Amino acid sequence: MKVDLSELFKGNEDSDKAIMRTLLRAIKEEHKNEFDYLSFKQSIKNLGSMDLDTVTKFKSAYATASTLGITKDKLIKSAKAYQYALENEQTSFANALKHQLEVKVHGKKDDAEKYKKKIAEYKEKIAKMEKDIKVFENEIDKVDEKMAEAKSKIDNTKNKFEKTFSSVYNTIKEDIGLIDQYL
Repeated sequence: MKVDLSELFKGNEDSDKAIMRTLLRAIKEEHKNEFDYLSFKQSIKNLGSMDLDTVTKFKSAYATASTLGITKDKLIKSAKAYQYALENEQTSFANALKHQLEVKVHGKKDDAEKYKKKIAEYKEKIAKMEKDIKVFENEIDKVDEKMAEAKSKIDNTKNKFEKTFSSVYNTIKEDIGLIDQYL
């Protein structure tokens, strides 16, 4: 009997199609092509077109299945095997989800911490550079003051030299004039 898993397990409006395909694939991989829970469920679905209550559908499907050697225990055992396959898929999903959380959430959190440290490091460097800039600006101010002071001293010395030079030069000049006049 061909079993259409997508007809047997339709899910609800909140079911995700891709996840449903994954879960149905896990069930399909567990199926052993013999009459079991899935075949029994398909028989009940086939009886759905008849106007029967749930109890009658189950009893009719079971009566047919029992002719094939199926017992209640075998049905429950095969149904539990499918549950186990789904639980394995759930565990795989949880592991994949955990991995994704580690990579995409916690890994990003680690990245953010690295960035915060880098920012703090750069702020510290900027603060040091700003301090160095202030020191250099103060040195420039001092250099400007020293230059102005030095220029003032030089100008003052120049003026003194010129006055002293003029005094001596003019004294000699006057003496030359007097020598020339009196001798």
